[in-house]
Amino acid sequence: MIKLFTVTSTLEKFMGKENVNIVWLYKDRNQPIAPYDQIIEDYDPNIENKFNGELAVNEMFTLEEAEELATFLRDEQKMNLKVIEMDLPIDKDRVPLTTLPMGPQNGQVPVEFEGLPFEVYFHFDLREKA
Repeated sequence: MIKLFTVTSTLEKFMGKENVNIVWLYKDRNQPIAPYDQIIEDYDPNIENKFNGELAVNEMFTLEEAEELATFLRDEQKMNLKVIEMDLPIDKDRVPLTTLPMGPQNGQVPVEFEGLPFEVYFHFDLREKA
């Protein structure tokens, strides 16, 4: 059975704030990680809002991808990370982080790292920071 993961880390300083938690997201996945009906609860390809679940899954990482990202960020960027296994199946209405409205204190930042075979975003939310 397929397993999906999220990767999180903390930036010491970001946009004038300290210890900002971020979530890493796979950018622009071209092919599904697995058949959507196996990893999205009550998946129906014919419903109008099917894209939420699909996009949410496409932001996640396989174990191999998560480990590769974590190793790269630890070795090259000196970041501490957490690799978190997701409970499957995911809710069909799960909102993808990349579709959340961006504002001055939250959003996604595309990042290109030379040496990493895929592109990533990180999602940040400063609204909880004082």
